[in-house]
Amino acid sequence: MNRLIFVEGIPGCGKSTTSQFVAQQLERNGFNVVWIHEGLEDHPLWEERDDYFNDDGYVNEEHFDIYTESLITKLDKIKKDIFDNNKVYVIDGAIFAGFANVYYKSDCQPEQTMKYFKKVESSLSELKPLLIYLDTARVREHTIETWEGRAMWGKKIVIESYGKIPHVKRGGYQGNDILFAYINPLNEQNREYFDSCGFDKLCFNIDNREYGKYHSEIANFLGIELVDNPIDNHILEDFIGWYDNDRDKRNMLVKVLDGNLVCDWGQMNMALIYVKPYTYNLRSYPIYIEFIKRGNEIVGAKTYGEQCFRRAGCQFARVEETKHEIRK
Repeated sequence: MNRLIFVEGIPGCGKSTTSQFVAQQLERNGFNVVWIHEGLEDHPLWEERDDYFNDDGYVNEEHFDIYTESLITKLDKIKKDIFDNNKVYVIDGAIFAGFANVYYKSDCQPEQTMKYFKKVESSLSELKPLLIYLDTARVREHTIETWEGRAMWGKKIVIESYGKIPHVKRGGYQGNDILFAYINPLNEQNREYFDSCGFDKLCFNIDNREYGKYHSEIANFLGIELVDNPIDNHILEDFIGWYDNDRDKRNMLVKVLDGNLVCDWGQMNMALIYVKPYTYNLRSYPIYIEFIKRGNEIVGAKTYGEQCFRRAGCQFARVEETKHEIRK
C-alpha cells in the first residue's frame, strides 16, 4: 500500500478533485488519512516560503539550497508521522505545482529544479510513494479555459502576475499568450521529471474527461474498494438562494445545476457532495456547509473547515476551524 500519494498536473486539471476523491475512498476503506490541499492557508510545507520568495517569485540564488533543505526537513516530518501513527498522506500540487513552480518563477535553471526533485525522491523512497499525474495535450486551450472559468478569481490578476515572471517577461508576451508562455515550459519540465521519477506512477489524460475510468484505475492500483457517496434524498430546491457569508455581503449562491446542488463561492458552479442530512462537502476543498433548518424552511448555514487560497487572491469568507452561522 502506498502511504504517500502525490497528485500533480497544471492548473485546472483536477488535482484537488482527484486527491479529495482518493482521500475519501481511503477513509471509507478504513485508513487513517491526511489530505493536504494545495491551497491551505496553513499548509505544513509552505511555512517559510515567504521568507525566500515574494509574490513575483524572485529570490536570491543563494536561497535555493536553503529553501530546498527546509522542504526536505518538512517532508521528513510528514514521513515520521506516517510511520509513527500509521497514516496515509494524500497531497495535491506540492512537488510540481508548488515547489517546482516557485523555483521556475525564480528563474532557477532546470538542472537546479531537477536537483531538488532528486533530493525529494531520495528522502521519500522508503515510503514507496505514488505519483499521479493528470496530463493534457491541450495545454494552451486548457490553461485559457481554466482561468476564464475561474473568472471570480480574477483572470486579469493572474495575467499580470505571470507577466512579471522572468521567463515570460523576456519574451514580451501579452494577454492569453502570457498564460501559455508561463505554463507550457513548466509543464514540459514537470513531465520530464515524471518520466524519470522512481516512484510508483499513474498518468491519465484528462482531455476526454473520463474521470470515472481513472478513479477506478486508482482504486485498483491501491487495492481498495470503490465506495459510493451517500444518497441525498432531499428536495434540492429547498436549499436554493443567496447566503450572507461575509457579514453584510450575500456572496454565496446555492443553486441546482443538471440535477445537482452547486454553489458560487469564490468560484462558479462548485459541486456540493452530500455527507449527511443538511451537510455537504465542497468538491475539491476541505470545506463544509451545514444548512440550518427551522420548521420547513432553510434559513441559513454554518460553514467550517480549513481556510484556502491566501496566496491565490481568493478567500472563502468566514471559513474557520470553528463554525460560523450565515443568514439566507
